[in-house]
Amino acid sequence: MRSSDFCSDRKPLRIPTPRAAPRQASVFNETLQKLGIADAMKPKIKLAQVGLTFISKIITEPGVEVVGPLPRDISTPTVLIGYVSAHTQEPDAAQALLRYLSSAEAAAVYKQCGMEPGR
Repeated sequence: MRSSDFCSDRKPLRIPTPRAAPRQASVFNETLQKLGIADAMKPKIKLAQVGLTFISKIITEPGVEVVGPLPRDISTPTVLIGYVSAHTQEPDAAQALLRYLSSAEAAAVYKQCGMEPGR
């Protein structure tokens, strides 16, 4: 589908509001800007027949069809980073948690939840 198809289609488009989901709204607005269709889309962003959000937020919703992710060149992925604080009182436990979160076992859970593991 071409970006111009979104502009000419008569169906309204629903996006997260900045108040309800600030990160999602910000990423979606960035995507519209990168596509060069932000101004053309303004009148359509009202009611809901089509929605955009994180796959992990909608993968288990009944009645929702997940079409797929937007390409990385137009939609900035959200990256989560784990670290151990210099002020932690249990560095061994923190390291163990990070090792688990980076494991193949955890990666399988991420995938089930519609997320891409980092490793």
